[in-house]
Amino acid sequence: MIREQARRFGPQFVAEQRHRYGKRPPENRMLSYDLAVLDEYEPWRIWLDEQLDFLPEAAAAAVAANLWRDQNFWPDVIELAAGAALRRQGFSVEFERRWGTLTPDWTVVGADGAPAALVEVLTHNPQQGTFAKPGRPRRPHHPAASSTISPPTPTGLAS
Repeated sequence: MIREQARRFGPQFVAEQRHRYGKRPPENRMLSYDLAVLDEYEPWRIWLDEQLDFLPEAAAAAVAANLWRDQNFWPDVIELAAGAALRRQGFSVEFERRWGTLTPDWTVVGADGAPAALVEVLTHNPQQGTFAKPGRPRRPHHPAASSTISPPTPTGLAS
């Protein structure tokens, strides 16, 4: 478990997000605002902190800085979930390791450090503006918007 003071997305983050965006009408907030500030989504924020702890500090800082932007949130969460699933299956993985001209999201490495598999996560997003119609509250376009669920787990990985 991450210590409270070390959490990137802990109480200080929540307070900053509420201060920065809370006065805006819902349709002018980032799509991920509810996940960023509501108590019921604290498990998500803890999970995101835990996943970033697996990354090198520079990569974790870069992902954390961009994570809550509309265009980054779900693709980044899904990439982190893919890494979590690979680790859960017992694989040793490296995030965005460069291989020549390629920088896959994850590299599965063997005991000798040689690549065993390159994993690129593809996320199809809805057309820009789909969830930002004038007069319509902007809500995250994910089942988490309407109920509390566990952090995401990618499909397609077999045991």
